[in-house]
Amino acid sequence: ENNKKFTVGEVNESDNGNYGASAHSDYGMITLLATDGTPGLQICREKDRHPQLWEDVRHVDG
Repeated sequence: ENNKKFTVGEVNESDNGNYGASAHSDYGMITLLATDGTPGLQICREKDRHPQLWEDVRHVDG
């Protein structure tokens, strides 16, 4: 079980060398993210909604 606490925008490394970032907002209109197809990226379209609804982002080859 992972008992780590995250702060907004904090980047952490797990014991197996994987990196992750807690919930945060990217500044600007477009975010480009290079990935190897590993799932895990989520978006929240309505940040002011409570509770917030987080949606998985599908990997697109290209």
